[in-house]
Amino acid sequence: MNLQDSFAYLVVNNSSKIHVLNKNSLEFKKTITGFTSPRFIHFINASKAYVSDLYDNRMSILNLQNHEISGSINLRHSSEEIVGKDNYLYTNAWTHDSLVLKVNSTTDKLVDSVIVGYQPNSLAFDKDGNLWVLSDGGNISTPETEHPTLVKINPESMQVVKRFTFTNINSSPFGLCFNNSKDSLFFIQRGNTKNGVYAMNINASELPQTPFIME
Repeated sequence: MNLQDSFAYLVVNNSSKIHVLNKNSLEFKKTITGFTSPRFIHFINASKAYVSDLYDNRMSILNLQNHEISGSINLRHSSEEIVGKDNYLYTNAWTHDSLVLKVNSTTDKLVDSVIVGYQPNSLAFDKDGNLWVLSDGGNISTPETEHPTLVKINPESMQVVKRFTFTNINSSPFGLCFNNSKDSLFFIQRGNTKNGVYAMNINASELPQTPFIME
C-alpha cells in the first residue's frame, strides 16, 4: 500500500490492477486497469505517478486527478523498484536482466542505463546522492547464474564507481535499504550458514562477513 494525499493505492501484481481507496476510511474509490503486471508506484507530485511492470517493457504514467493511465515510457526492459532524485527516476530491470535505467520525469523519456549485476532486485540513495544497487545473481530457476553484487553508481554519469562481489554464489541478497542518516545500508542474505540482516557503512572497503541480526 502506498499513500498520496487522501488516497491509498494497492498495487495488485497478479491481477494487473491498482485499487484506489480513501486512506482514512479505506472506502473503495476506483480500480485502475490496463497494466500487465504492476509492481511499484512512484509519485512525482499530486497529479502524476509512475508504475513499474514485471512483464511489460513499458512503464505506465498515471494521472492522479482522474486515476487513469495517461501514457507510457518504452524502457525496452521490465521494471521493478523506482527511486527518484531531482528530475530523474531510476528503476531496476530485475527479472533475467542486469540493468538500471534512468528516466527523465519531465519529458517522460528513457535517457540512460548502466549494467550492474545479474538480476538487480533493490536500489536506494545514500546521503551523498550515490545510488546503490543490490543484485541477487539469479538462482536455479533463472537462465543464468553469477555471484551476487553490490554496486555504487554515480547517478549523473551513470557509471559504477564501486563494486562488491559476494563470494557465495548462493547467498541471494535482497532488500537493500538505508538508515535514517543514509550513511549505513542494510540487506538480507540467505542461502548460507550465516543468514540474516547485514549492515554496512557506505565507506566500507569490503562486504560484512557476519550478520547484524542473525536469522
